[in-house]
Amino acid sequence: MDYAVSLWTEKTKLEEIKKLYAPTLTNTEFAIFSEIGKITKLSPYLREIWAVKYGSGPASIFIGRDGYRKVAQEYPEYDWHFSAVVYVNDKFLPNNGEPIHEFSMKEDRGIIYGAFALCKRKNSSKPNYVFVRFNEYNTGKSVWKDKPETMIAKVAEAQVLRATFQGLFAGTYDESEEWATVPNSIKENAIIGESVVVPKTATSPKKPMTPKVKTETITAEVVEEQEAPEEITADQVTMIHALWGDITELKGWDQETSDQKYRENLATAAKVESSKDLSKAKASMYIEYLSKSLDKIGEQADKVLAEKKKVMTPEEAEVFMNS
Repeated sequence: MDYAVSLWTEKTKLEEIKKLYAPTLTNTEFAIFSEIGKITKLSPYLREIWAVKYGSGPASIFIGRDGYRKVAQEYPEYDWHFSAVVYVNDKFLPNNGEPIHEFSMKEDRGIIYGAFALCKRKNSSKPNYVFVRFNEYNTGKSVWKDKPETMIAKVAEAQVLRATFQGLFAGTYDESEEWATVPNSIKENAIIGESVVVPKTATSPKKPMTPKVKTETITAEVVEEQEAPEEITADQVTMIHALWGDITELKGWDQETSDQKYRENLATAAKVESSKDLSKAKASMYIEYLSKSLDKIGEQADKVLAEKKKVMTPEEAEVFMNS
């Protein structure tokens, strides 16, 4: 049996997936999650597909951009797809579902306006067309801040593939759409753990107070209330999630390795066992630590690339840079 199919059909593997990647899902939600996994043949271990449950709301199922590509391109009716980022100084005109887009040749193309994507099935006379506005999805933080073109293009690409192959992708979201589509009220009541979003208790106040205790003195003074450390914020959660995703990508780790490394890293750098144990102050320091780690990894990758180019002929270097 195909390994990708066996992931979603063998009882022991399903139990492992439920335990590691979907512990908060109800039996019905997990059944839907596994059915989509079976149809798409995507693996949660490779972070091609995953499920997230925000608070007491229904679970959301996410597919990575590469997962959308993989499934669509293996589908018999797939013909081609294309996406591009549109800047305000570009020429962009909708043209009956097939837009005209000309890149501005100016040094400054202006700010990003949005992105569009096209996808054609073999049995269709015209491609599907999707346009998304940048300000609708941009968080201004983390990867959206550092790689805005990549992120808005991913949103457009995921949406057009989902629209073109609804039978395969109905009810799923791309990771780039995650925090843009979740209401603020829900974001404030969920924090990201190692593999899933774990809801906070509904009754947990923002600043828990220690109970009042009477001192053992004649005057029976009451000790002043002392505030517990402030809880981690939704923005900090998103930042940690994005930074670790970038580190995982640069390191080339699979999901299982990434989860293991994350737990080890969290224990060493932040002195906690889980993201849920991070306070606002500790989260701030951990974000700074991850940012520096990411910069260091990037610098090492640049050095390796530079050394690699030194030993290449000009012809080999040109092929390498264009690959």
